[in-house]
Amino acid sequence: MPPLPLLAETKLDKVVASTKRMPMMPRAGEGLMELSNSRQIEAMAYSRNVGAAFDSHRINERIREARLDAKARATERMLKARNNAYRKDTRRASRYKTMNEDRRAKWVARNMLGMGTDLYR
Repeated sequence: MPPLPLLAETKLDKVVASTKRMPMMPRAGEGLMELSNSRQIEAMAYSRNVGAAFDSHRINERIREARLDAKARATERMLKARNNAYRKDTRRASRYKTMNEDRRAKWVARNMLGMGTDLYR
């Protein structure tokens, strides 16, 4: 057998730089590559669905709480406005009440007791 020819000395850097690398494999737990059992695949899908449902529930709860807060603020504003209107109405009503009481007293004095009728005769 003839002797083999001598090869030129190469460094590892040259070999690594000249070859193309294979793509990275997914890490454990990130893909379905490591799941060979159908029950494991179903469990992963179920946990993903539960997580999505929880996220949507949390978003809906935040929206519901914001709506309730807005309704509470609107109710508070309405009650405050109603209270102001009530105070204005009671002032107006008390004013009319005193005016009517004065009228009634004058009417009783004039028509029932005969007071001040000499001014009209």
